[in-house]
Amino acid sequence: MIRYPHSGRSNDLDQSSHLLTVATWDLFSELDKSVKAVAPMQFWTVCFAQKVSSVWPGVAGNTTNIISAAVTPAFVAQFPAVNGLGISLARLDIAAGGVIPMHTHPGASEVLVTIQGTILAGFISSANKVYYKTLNKGDIMVFPQGLLHFQINSGKGPVVAFVSFSSASPGLQITDFALFANELPTELVTKTTFLDPVVVKKLKKVLGGTG
Repeated sequence: MIRYPHSGRSNDLDQSSHLLTVATWDLFSELDKSVKAVAPMQFWTVCFAQKVSSVWPGVAGNTTNIISAAVTPAFVAQFPAVNGLGISLARLDIAAGGVIPMHTHPGASEVLVTIQGTILAGFISSANKVYYKTLNKGDIMVFPQGLLHFQINSGKGPVVAFVSFSSASPGLQITDFALFANELPTELVTKTTFLDPVVVKKLKKVLGGTG
């Protein structure tokens, strides 16, 4: 058994390190006393709290870009605390006139909660039926896994929203960037989208694509 002087004193230790040490001691103490599986709730809570404070501060994103919007993800790659939990989240900041373009999350469904401003949000079903709604502060909308969806700032001020996902790694693919921000030849894009070559070349130039 691991023994630890469980005095609650932390004069010589950083507070967060002390809390982690105490939680670890308590976990091993429970394991030592039990013949059954033990849920390490206190240990996990301490670890999660440290990740929350040090990895994902949830600050506003930089919206000075072509879409006048920013997504600050807390997926497992950026926020290891969600590893194995089947959840993740992200913050959306959309300036006036900004848009989160048509995109998809291949690995998860999404729930959006509007915190500030007005959002026009929608998705396209697998039967190509469109669902969209104007969301005000406090409104919620669900986007099913894998379906194309979007969010537009339809108000006059900035938008802040939080989204949660049913996976620690939901994935993200923005349709515009997938088509026009890579080296896929213009003739192939034209053939598969029925767009005019001039339009395709213009979009490639704007979004940094080649070919």
